Amino acid sequence: MKRRSVWVVVVASVMLLATSQTDLAFAGMNARAAQSNPHSITSGSWAAVAGIDSNVTNADRAGSAYSATLTSICSSTSAITRSTTGSVTGSGKIITLTTAVTGLQVGYLVTGTGIANTYPFGTDPLSSVQRIASFPDGSSGFRIQLSNGTSTTASGTTITFTIAKQLNRVFDSVSGGTNDKKGIETIETTSDLVVGMTVRGNNLSNSGTNTIAAITTANRFVTATGPNTDNNQIIAFSNAPTCTYSSFFTLKNTGDISINSMTITQTGTALSGGNTITWSTCSGTWTEAAGTCSVTPTSILTTTSSSGAQQLTLTLAPGASLRIEAESTPAGASATLAISVSVSTSDLRAATNTNA
Repeated sequence: MKRRSVWVVVVASVMLLATSQTDLAFAGMNARAAQSNPHSITSGSWAAVAGIDSNVTNADRAGSAYSATLTSICSSTSAITRSTTGSVTGSGKIITLTTAVTGLQVGYLVTGTGIANTYPFGTDPLSSVQRIASFPDGSSGFRIQLSNGTSTTASGTTITFTIAKQLNRVFDSVSGGTNDKKGIETIETTSDLVVGMTVRGNNLSNSGTNTIAAITTANRFVTATGPNTDNNQIIAFSNAPTCTYSSFFTLKNTGDISINSMTITQTGTALSGGNTITWSTCSGTWTEAAGTCSVTPTSILTTTSSSGAQQLTLTLAPGASLRIEAESTPAGASATLAISVSVSTSDLRAATNTNA
């Protein structure tokens, strides 16, 4: 009985071993059949270059970096805080808007075709220019009473409003005693004023370039970069211009093989002083003169002076190009930026085959 038991065990073990070897061999065949191998790249060309537009070629670079100049793109200095929407009708000193304009205050300057004594935007306001006197009740619409003149020809006009205050008196300073005449107190609230706004007045020093340096809300006190002179005058407050320093350029695949990535090296004065250069793309439409995108732009690369060579993941088909904005942060003076682009075989998007 013992010999028979041993024989059965041995036969079972041999059958199990044979089955295991067969399964392993079959699994190995399946693994090899499913394995994908890239084609070896034996022909074709691959390169990407930066240039002024999509017509850039390899010959344009000839091994040299693309030189870009970051220049200032500024929004216009705007004293216009709010504008009307909808129709406007006028009668005497009253103008009626079909749509209310929020945030207006008595004393704001009024500009618009057909408005008597309209405020010439961007000038030093005189005491005779048109201002908001009150907001009278009415049976319909949003009503504004003007300070002087008539508005009978204002129908259909787009009215714009500029923040303005009546200057009460000039102080030496917030703390007093320095006689620098940089402090001014206004009658109206300072709730709509912010540090950095441009101050414009007929008798203000450096009118149009003088700016708010500090605000003391309790005393309605504005410390400007003055000095300032003359009491009892109208002063206008403008939003300071917003400036960016940037340059637009094109990245182009000048080869005949798709690219998945590339190596970017940037140098130049634009990276000095701790500045950061950010590359952005726009899936909508760039308005390059204004430095704006019709949708939210997408940042694809950030560079500092210590970044060195950087890998940029970006897919470009043969002959394809992409418009890019390089912007300096913080904004500074005009500066140069040298952009070098290189592509290696590891950056290529080669086709693959599958073993059957």
